[in-house]
Amino acid sequence: MGNCFIEYSVLLDKDLQENSNDKVRYEVVEHDGGWALKVGDVLSGRYAGHDEAREAAERAAAEQRLPGETEDIEYQDKARDWHEEVAQGKNRPETDVTG
Repeated sequence: MGNCFIEYSVLLDKDLQENSNDKVRYEVVEHDGGWALKVGDVLSGRYAGHDEAREAAERAAAEQRLPGETEDIEYQDKARDWHEEVAQGKNRPETDVTG
């Protein structure tokens, strides 16, 4: 599950565009007999150990703060409808990791 933070980046870019909250909290939680990253109501896939999940959360949080290119993104909303938009790469949130 080492690349789930890339999926989070796309989801969070869209979430940050819709919300005025400038801080993203990655929480390491027990899930499905292992560990997962949780951001808001979104859970990652399962990690076998807490340390592995914590390292993934730290990587995701660090990557989320990096400015990037303006690019087209696709995302699925809560109603499971797909959308295509342009994400500005310069608007980066503050991040932290708990758990």
